[in-house]
Amino acid sequence: MKHALAASALLILAACSSSSHSSSKDSSTQPGNTSTTLSPAEVAANKHAVKDVAITSCGPDAAHKMDIKGTVHNTTATSASYVVQLAIKDKSGKALFATAASATDVAPSHTKSWEAVTTAAYASGMTCAVTSVSVRATA
Repeated sequence: MKHALAASALLILAACSSSSHSSSKDSSTQPGNTSTTLSPAEVAANKHAVKDVAITSCGPDAAHKMDIKGTVHNTTATSASYVVQLAIKDKSGKALFATAASATDVAPSHTKSWEAVTTAAYASGMTCAVTSVSVRATA
């Protein structure tokens, strides 16, 4: 189960990290190139972006499914889109589910909300955590 969860999270991250519509001049992100390898600068930006993300709520929705809401604050000098990878954990801290949310075209110095709606059934004591953040310039 742990390996399947890790593999699923990796596949989600890879799928969400590739972009065929990036405006970056780096050849690895030009339209038509589906490479998911990040440059050292992109890795550093993504590690910094985790600090720009906050979970504002984590709990059951009206259908008793996990609903995660949060914000991202763009601290860069250009508009950017963010993909937030999340883990849903049981009360012991064991990761049970992985999901993602996005905030697109966040202007510099602005904050935008995101929401991850899941099909994971809520159980008492569940918590949510940001596992990684991908950020791409959109301007």
